[in-house]
Amino acid sequence: MPTFNEKVMRNLVKKDRYLTFVFNDLLKRNENISEKNVLEVIFNSNIIEDSSLELIYITEFQNVNK
Repeated sequence: MPTFNEKVMRNLVKKDRYLTFVFNDLLKRNENISEKNVLEVIFNSNIIEDSSLELIYITEFQNVNK
């Protein structure tokens, strides 16, 4: 099971339209929550729950940590 990494999540949000939409929407609805916390919510609710997104996350994690 992958662990949260802010840099990886930021990269994925930049690359994926759906994640970009979710990120922007959550920020608009929750102005008092930091961007990092929004990224953690997206990670826990979208990446972990979706095996295809989890695989993309793991690949991006490996690329960031090369």
